[in-house]
Amino acid sequence: MDSGETSIPTDGSGNYKFSNLTPGNYQVCEVLSKGWIATDPTEGNCKNVTVDPGKDVQANFGNLKVVLGLSLTKSNSAATALSSGSGVAYTLVIKNTGNQRLTGVTIKDAPAGGFSYDSSSGSLDGTSITPTVLGGYLEWYVGTLEASGNEGDTKTLTYRMKSDPSLPSGVYPNIAIATGVYIPYEYEGNEEVVGIFEAVEVLAVSEDTESGERVESNAGTPVNSQVELKQVLAYSTGVGVVGQVLGAATEAGQVLPAAGSDTRFFVFAIAALIFGLFLKFGSFALNKNWIDYRRLKKGLKNIFASILFLLVFSLFAPFAKAFSDYVSITKLSSYINKEDFKISYAALSENPISAQFYVRKDGDSSWRTLGSALTGASGYVQVSGGDIYNGDGKYFFKVVINGGTAEDETSTIVDRQAPDAVRDYRKEKLGDGHYKLYWRNPDNEDFDKVIIYRSDSTNFTADSSTEVATIWGSRDAEMTSENAAAPGKEYYFAIRAIDKAGNASSVVSDPETQVSAGSVLGASVSATSTPEVVKILPKEKKTGEVLGEEKTEEATPSPTQAPEEEKGGVLGQAAKFAKDRTKLTIGIVAVLILAGYLGLRKFRSGEKK
Repeated sequence: MDSGETSIPTDGSGNYKFSNLTPGNYQVCEVLSKGWIATDPTEGNCKNVTVDPGKDVQANFGNLKVVLGLSLTKSNSAATALSSGSGVAYTLVIKNTGNQRLTGVTIKDAPAGGFSYDSSSGSLDGTSITPTVLGGYLEWYVGTLEASGNEGDTKTLTYRMKSDPSLPSGVYPNIAIATGVYIPYEYEGNEEVVGIFEAVEVLAVSEDTESGERVESNAGTPVNSQVELKQVLAYSTGVGVVGQVLGAATEAGQVLPAAGSDTRFFVFAIAALIFGLFLKFGSFALNKNWIDYRRLKKGLKNIFASILFLLVFSLFAPFAKAFSDYVSITKLSSYINKEDFKISYAALSENPISAQFYVRKDGDSSWRTLGSALTGASGYVQVSGGDIYNGDGKYFFKVVINGGTAEDETSTIVDRQAPDAVRDYRKEKLGDGHYKLYWRNPDNEDFDKVIIYRSDSTNFTADSSTEVATIWGSRDAEMTSENAAAPGKEYYFAIRAIDKAGNASSVVSDPETQVSAGSVLGASVSATSTPEVVKILPKEKKTGEVLGEEKTEEATPSPTQAPEEEKGGVLGQAAKFAKDRTKLTIGIVAVLILAGYLGLRKFRSGEKK
């Protein structure tokens, strides 16, 4: 308060009263509480009143409490498990839930390692948008969101990603967070100007979603929009040959981290350059008496304040701890039948991310370092034979970021042993082309199912071309299955067991057959069947069922290419310069600020003259 001013607080109902005033003209001003803005008056925070003798005068002020909020919902197109190598579409809906406009709204997206952005697939409200690839993130600039209830308070972002075909079965995360900035404005006359007060950062995070559902965000608490992938298992087809997963691992499919500094330094440099040119023009215009000095000074004050804010925001925003570090690891399937596979992670942090993986076998008390430290918001580690250090069994895998600020864990049972073959196999012919098969499942703890093959030739290949049924059952259980085919031919059968890890047993077939192994997902394994005594039984009542054809679980790996950053012509090259030469860029910015400051001092000295 200035000297001579009188003040009084409002009561619980917001009322105030000045008593025993001398008649005359007064100015009544309101000091706003933090978190409120004035709606009446719209110009400044004072009202002029005239007090006449014996009369009361009212001066009412309107206030609005500032409510800030930002929600982000996320869904994906994977209603069921996808094959590794498949593409998936993501939909993000961002909404301003507060009563104030938010600017600079940005979505920071961290996909799992092994997922790559499908170039040119980004769309914001139907308009093409290209993300900035920075430190493993996909950063999407949304722009301004109007206050809730106004047109422009919600925007929808869609894009596609592709998974690396060599990724193992598991549940893969995709985490996202959105930030927006609330900037209060001051008013002069009926026009809004850029008199900036303090900026307030608003956070929102995507919720875990099912495909097609929208879930409101939990501010500051990242969670995943997850996609389940399954590889297709390649089963060996020969008797006495252990089943195996075929295919080579690749190192493609990551979103590559960008090196250098943040592009906001470049943006500030451009703004400062424009300001410097404006000062030069202003000085020239003043000398020519083209413009009024007071109006120029007022405009320069607002512009300089805005640029100063941009500088402070650029320097300190990346280091402001707006949300806690978060990391999510691929949730591996319960079983895996190989020792070479990848484990991915996705992470969020306001600081540069360093990730380290660890491994231990069930029963061990200590963790072993797995691979080298990784950098960026997403990536994967390649597990190899030496990492499965103590034979088959249950292994735990952990990823830790930034020295322990966040971590996540997964586990799987490594099982590379084939199950036993089915026992007591026999066949009964019920009619023309109609057969009933009998067998006992193997007594293996991890037994999962059997696959039945059929041919009208005694010499055939037990592969996908002759597969007719997949039947699940319990370990060591007696099973039956009826099978009907076109009449007029004799049919021959083969059967083998599959465990939960995808390992295949030897093939058991009719004694008169010669079952060979052909090409299974690009690999060839050959062997012959072992004859068994087939009992011809009398016609019996149906006691089992043939399930529909179901042939797969895992896909053939093939290399994919990692995405490249978009090239942006002259502006893109300038941005690259600012990133690669951070210190030089900051030096240029400092010189431009100094030039602006000296220009202002020159104007002020001119005013005194």
